[in-house]
Amino acid sequence: PALTAVPATGPVIITDVVGGGATNATLTLSNTGDAGSTLNIGAPSGLSGVLGIAPGTPQSVAQGAAGIDYTISCTATVVGPGAAQTLSFTHDGTTPASPFTIDYQCDGVSGPTAPTASLGAVVPPTGTPVTLGSVANGSVPVNVDSAGVATASLDLNCTIPATGASAFTVTGGGSRTINAPAAVGGNAPDIGVSCVRQAGPVTATLTCAQTAMPGPDPMALTAAITCPLGTVEPNYVSTPPPGGTITANAVTGQTATGALGISNTGTATLNVSNCAASAGFTITSPMFPAAIPPGGNTSVVFTCVAPGVGVTDVGTLTCDHDATNVASPATYELNCTGRSAVVPAMTGVGTILLAALVIGLGLLGMGLRRQA
Repeated sequence: PALTAVPATGPVIITDVVGGGATNATLTLSNTGDAGSTLNIGAPSGLSGVLGIAPGTPQSVAQGAAGIDYTISCTATVVGPGAAQTLSFTHDGTTPASPFTIDYQCDGVSGPTAPTASLGAVVPPTGTPVTLGSVANGSVPVNVDSAGVATASLDLNCTIPATGASAFTVTGGGSRTINAPAAVGGNAPDIGVSCVRQAGPVTATLTCAQTAMPGPDPMALTAAITCPLGTVEPNYVSTPPPGGTITANAVTGQTATGALGISNTGTATLNVSNCAASAGFTITSPMFPAAIPPGGNTSVVFTCVAPGVGVTDVGTLTCDHDATNVASPATYELNCTGRSAVVPAMTGVGTILLAALVIGLGLLGMGLRRQA
């Protein structure tokens, strides 16, 4: 016979929570010798105090049979590393030499302890466009400062007040559970925050309530979040949008009229310094330069002489402005289309009158013939 051990060498360190009951490890001794052989193993010896072993009696195992599983128990009484103890087995195998020995150590640790966390450096809300009333986004890293001891956990639940028109919001990552033992360092994802830019910077406090299992609960984590001021500027919006086509049509030879609608959805006056149309098209209103207040609008009206029926004259309209959301000048295609005159359809009464007229003329003609 031959003895094979799993694990084969030590020291084997067993970590046990003080006051939490025993923590066990397994040692398996098998017979890997010749077929038909039997390995005789003496009673284990060498463990005492915080370390114990079962079974504690002599054992025999045939070659090829399942090994003998020994349970080594560690019941720590103090926090800290324990003294190494040598477990010994006599046996009649050819290898390894008898007795087989392996060292065990029982280390004590404190009971389940929740991880600890902190908030990292705040990334101020940023974003484009930076106009007044636009949304800005930022983030707050979460750091794990200590891993904790299983089976404990730490819950974070983060909120931020709306703070008036700035409308602060936690956009993600504000609720999480950190289980022990946790990796010390960054705990992704960052807490996302957003706000609505105002005419001046506004600050709100992000508050993360902490719930530890087991308790007690640590104090809430806080971070000051500043929403940067917004930039007051105009916003150019048109119907159709730049690059679109504006069509006017009329009876051939008559004047056709079309219009471009411009509105200001920004927070400052939109100045349209000039709008110009290519040859064949005439702008009739408004007078330039035109100032459009926030929320206001105007119409750029143009005329053209309608060409032949089904024919379309094509031109260009450009408008210079001081908004930054749309390139200046804004350019549009103008179409002027001619159509035929529409002959009014005859109504029922008109048909009756026409018939009466025809009959009357016929009777008159017959009367004149008779007189002749």
